[in-house]
Amino acid sequence: MIFIESFWFGSIIIFTLSIFLSMGINLFMLRYTGNIFSKKLPKNTVRFSTARKPAIGGVSFFACFLFGIIAYLLFFPYDRNSINNIEISAIIGTVSMGFILGLYDDLKNSPVWVKFFIQFSIAGILIASGISIELFQAYPILNYILTFIWVVGIMNSINMLDNMDAITTITSLSIFTTVLLLLGLKQDFQSLDFIMIIAINGGLIGFLIYNWYPSKIYMGDVGSQFLGVILAIVGIKYFWNFTDTNVLLVNSKQVIVLIMAFILPITDTTTVFYKRIARGQSPFIGGADHTTHHLSYIGLSVRQIGLLFLFIGILSALFIIVILEFIPKWSYWHFFLFLAYVLTVFISLFYIAQLNKNKNLKK
Repeated sequence: MIFIESFWFGSIIIFTLSIFLSMGINLFMLRYTGNIFSKKLPKNTVRFSTARKPAIGGVSFFACFLFGIIAYLLFFPYDRNSINNIEISAIIGTVSMGFILGLYDDLKNSPVWVKFFIQFSIAGILIASGISIELFQAYPILNYILTFIWVVGIMNSINMLDNMDAITTITSLSIFTTVLLLLGLKQDFQSLDFIMIIAINGGLIGFLIYNWYPSKIYMGDVGSQFLGVILAIVGIKYFWNFTDTNVLLVNSKQVIVLIMAFILPITDTTTVFYKRIARGQSPFIGGADHTTHHLSYIGLSVRQIGLLFLFIGILSALFIIVILEFIPKWSYWHFFLFLAYVLTVFISLFYIAQLNKNKNLKK
């Protein structure tokens, strides 16, 4: 067995190969799948773009995810005792469940109850494997409940965010890159998580080449459900459950870091739920009333919206790095300072959505 002695060199190889693997898979899908995976939407569903394009880009994410894990186990030197086989099995199993759920939904439009059943099952498997939120030390049952809410919520939030070219891809890249920076600052280049996320990022960049406006291919539910699972896991491991010596204030730090990392999907989902429930409409029926759509209604182009989301993602990543690595003594003053940033993003996007109340059902 050949080992790659330099993790930096190996990481670059994995990242580069993942980009090309993703590009190759998506190019194949564009050339040979045609309209087979152009999802047929329910009659009462409204979409911002009416163009029919292959919605199968998420296959490249899953392929790069598996490629990263296999490459790590075969070619990278590691301490076998440091590998948590139960955790890895749970991650592979739950991510595969999300992938299959999304693929089935793209082909058959699965009922809502089926989606929720699979999503709750995924959360249950993660909890059983030891991947759960650890916010309430004295009340583990509350942690389990919160984990169920988190996993199901993020899976649906990422699915709903996939409503305009490149938006979900950019948002996911910003969150994953934040984790890579945190691992890098801790000199944790030799972990499976580092290589796995490097490979996923390569897959996302390879897909973004075809998904940037004007897109040629969509990720589909197969992509958004995959990303929902892996982002929920990453959120638990690196934002919910980071260690801190200032125990009395750690909860406020956890909350602000988490919300900052996921500010875009949280804002979009909250806005959409509020607007649709206020109209007496099911929040799970698609519509052209997302934060991205309302930004277009005030004159921003799709490219500009993508760049705006990229800017917010980069800024959030930088603030998270500052919070976790460069503020040794956390205080409530810090909490309120960074809360001001979070509220600025949320209120700005929510307010813009409220300016366009009459533009909910058409482009």
